[in-house]
Amino acid sequence: MDWRYYNDGKAWLSKGEYKWTTARGTDKVKPIFWMSIWEGFFKTAFFFSTDVRDELLFLPLSDDANEVIKNAKPMGKTARFIPIVFGIKNDTQLNDVYMVAQFRKEKVK
Repeated sequence: MDWRYYNDGKAWLSKGEYKWTTARGTDKVKPIFWMSIWEGFFKTAFFFSTDVRDELLFLPLSDDANEVIKNAKPMGKTARFIPIVFGIKNDTQLNDVYMVAQFRKEKVK
């Protein structure tokens, strides 16, 4: 992951990408999440189509993660995307991030 410091947000930001080669040999890259580092914690943001909200809620996630998904407000010009942002302060929250990242990876293909 390449990290860059952004003065406007006063934080380090990076993009987690899924890279693969197709059967024809074409290299593909799709963003899975955005991560920013803050004092004492980090944030991981995923962007999904509003169509998959129900699928996300069926994942075996913590109650806190399900609340984040339920309360995500649609954004974008056509309000077709929802941002799922996790503020990670301890190890127990990582399972939710791993599970959502795996789900996102499966949706990319």
